[in-house]
Amino acid sequence: MAASSFFPLNVEEEGEEEEAMVDDATARAWLAGQGFAEGDLRSEISIDESLKCPMAWASQKGELGVCKWLHENGAAADITKANNNGATPMYIACHNGHLSVCRWL
Repeated sequence: MAASSFFPLNVEEEGEEEEAMVDDATARAWLAGQGFAEGDLRSEISIDESLKCPMAWASQKGELGVCKWLHENGAAADITKANNNGATPMYIACHNGHLSVCRWL
C-alpha cells in the first residue's frame, strides 16, 4: 500500500492483532515516563507546542493498551476532547497512522 501525503509510512498493517489493555503498573509507569502527574489521568501538558491529555498522547504514540486502560480508569470523556489546536485523539491517531487505535476509538 502506497503512503499518501496524509498518512506517514509507519501505517500499521491490516492484519495485526488487537492489543490488550495494559495493567495498572505498566500504564502508570508509561504516563509518568511521558511527563504526566502521577494519579492525574486527565490533566494536559504541553508537548510540541500543543496541549495534550494522556488519552491524546497515547493515541499519538499508538499505545492502544494505554488508551484502553485510561478509558477504564476515569478518562473515557477524553476520547472526544479536542486539544488547543482542535485535534481529537481520533484525528491524532489517524494522522500518525495508528489504525488499531483508530478502530478502537
